[in-house]
Amino acid sequence: MTPERIAELRALCEAATPGTWTLTRREGHAHIIDDIGEICTTNLYEEYPEQDDNFALIAAARTAVPELLDTLKTMTRRAEALERAVRKYGGCGSCKNHMPDTYECRVFGKCAYEFDEERFAEREAKKP
Repeated sequence: MTPERIAELRALCEAATPGTWTLTRREGHAHIIDDIGEICTTNLYEEYPEQDDNFALIAAARTAVPELLDTLKTMTRRAEALERAVRKYGGCGSCKNHMPDTYECRVFGKCAYEFDEERFAEREAKKP
């Protein structure tokens, strides 16, 4: 996801009615409501049952999208910090991509990535 798309989604979230949105159904209509009142409503038609699911998604997205964007921001920062650490401290000497001094490097003389690939290949070879 591009930074521009993330900014666009943030702006949409900030412009929308704040708070938790809830889906209610009454008298043949689906209503998305917040703490103050109705956000939007639609008729529920038997020939379009997915309409109810669409409204449920819209209501859930009001709180889920900001949470997902926050999680994305946190995880991106963590990944960038790990990448900086790997570049700064180097890899294990074998592949230059993994953190030094892992148990596998000290005991087996190879990086954890190579060690795990070998173990995976051994397990796959043993499968019937």
